[in-house]
Amino acid sequence: MASTASTRFGDLLRRARQAAGLTQAELAERAGLSVRGINDLERGARQTPRKDTVALLAAALGLADAERAAFAAAARGGAGPIAAGPVQTDTLPTGTVTFLFTDIEGSTQLLQTLGTESYAVVLEEHRNLLREALTAQGGHEVDSQGDSSFMVFATAAAAVAGAVAAQQRLAAHPWPAEATVRVRMGLHAGTAQLAGDRYIGLDVHRAARIAAAGHGGQVLLSEATSALVAPTLPEGIALRELGPHLLKDLQRPERLFQLILPDLPADFPPLNALDRHAHNLPIQLTSFIGRERELAELKPLLLTAHLLTLTGPGGTGKTRLALWLAADALESFADGVWLVELAPLADPGLVPQTVAATLGLRDQPGRAVLEVLLDYLRSKSVLLVLDNCEHLIAACAQLAETLLRAVPGLRILASSREALGVAGARHHADQQAPGWHSAGA
Repeated sequence: MASTASTRFGDLLRRARQAAGLTQAELAERAGLSVRGINDLERGARQTPRKDTVALLAAALGLADAERAAFAAAARGGAGPIAAGPVQTDTLPTGTVTFLFTDIEGSTQLLQTLGTESYAVVLEEHRNLLREALTAQGGHEVDSQGDSSFMVFATAAAAVAGAVAAQQRLAAHPWPAEATVRVRMGLHAGTAQLAGDRYIGLDVHRAARIAAAGHGGQVLLSEATSALVAPTLPEGIALRELGPHLLKDLQRPERLFQLILPDLPADFPPLNALDRHAHNLPIQLTSFIGRERELAELKPLLLTAHLLTLTGPGGTGKTRLALWLAADALESFADGVWLVELAPLADPGLVPQTVAATLGLRDQPGRAVLEVLLDYLRSKSVLLVLDNCEHLIAACAQLAETLLRAVPGLRILASSREALGVAGARHHADQQAPGWHSAGA
C-alpha cells in the first residue's frame, strides 16, 4: 500500500479494504465499528479519526508495519501528532501476558459524599497507592481514566502479587472518616496485539469484564490465570472457585475464581454477571469499540424517558446498538430486560401476542391479551426492546402508549427505520450513529 503522509486517510482505507476483499460491512464487523463510521471515513466526512479507531482498522485489515505507519501518518494529516500514551511501546510485555483492570466501586456516590475537592485528593491517593504496589511487581500502566486503571504484567504470578499488595495498602490507608474506598480488580492471562501503546484483542475485553463483575475489595481471576498461579500461591493466600458466569460482550461463560487474602473481607454479594439478571438478550459476538460515546449519551435517556426509539436506515447497526444498550442497563430493571423480535411478524394485530409470548404469558380464555399484559406488568420494573418496528409502526405505537400509561416501571426501547410517532418525542442525530427519539410518555 504505497502512500505518503499527505495521502487522505479515507483513500488509504478504501484501497486497503478493497485489497483485502472486504465490504464496508465486513470490515465493520471485524473491527467492531459501525458501517456508517467506515463510510464516513472513506468519503472524507470525518477527516481525523481517533487513534484507537485507526489501530482497530489496521488490525482488522492485517496491515504490515510499513502500512500501519502510513495509515497513522494519514490519520494525523492536518491534526498534528497523536499524543503519546502513559507508557512507551518498547516497555510493554508481549506474548502471553496478564491484564489487570481496577476501579472504585461506588465512585459516583463517593464524589457526592466528599465533594469535588476532597474527592480529587482521595482519588489521587488511591492512584498513587495502586501505582506503587503494582509497578513494584513489574506492572506497566497502559491507561488510567477517572477512577479506573489498566495494567499489564509479564507473568500471572507478578500480577497476583501486585493485586494482593494493592488491596493490602488500600485497606491499611487512613482514608477520611466519611470515605469508603473499595477497589475491585479483575485479572486475565492471555494474548493481545500491541498497536502503538495499546493492546487490542478479546483477552483485553475479557479482563475488563471480569473486573466489572466484581465488588469493591474483591479480586477476580479468570480460569486461565488461576491455572497459572494456583501451584505457587504464597502462604496465606487461597483461591475460591465461583463457577461459570456469563459476562457482558463475551460469547461463552467464564469460570471465575476469587483471591482470598489474609485479614481482608472474603465474602461478597453475587457477581454482577448477566446470568444474575432476568433477560433473553442474545450473546453479542463482536466488540462495540468506537460506539462508547453513543452508549454513554443514550443510557440516561433510556432510564428517564419512558420510550426511546433508535432510528436509521437498514444496516446502520440499530439492533446491535439496542442490544448493547439493553445489556448495559440490566441492573436497572429488577424484573428483567426482554427482547421482542418483530422482523418476522407480518400481522400488526399480533404485536401484543408476540410481547406476551416473549414474557412467557399464556392465553387466558375470556381475557384479552392486552389485559393480561397490563396485569402482569403493572407492578414490575421491566425494559421491553421492540426490535424492527418499521413495518408495524401504528401497532407498536398504540401498544407502547397503552402500556406506558398504565405501567410506571416500564421502559420501552425500540428500533425502527422511522420514529413511532408517539407524542412528545424529540430527535437527536449523530454522524456516526442512528438518530434517536425519546418520549416522556
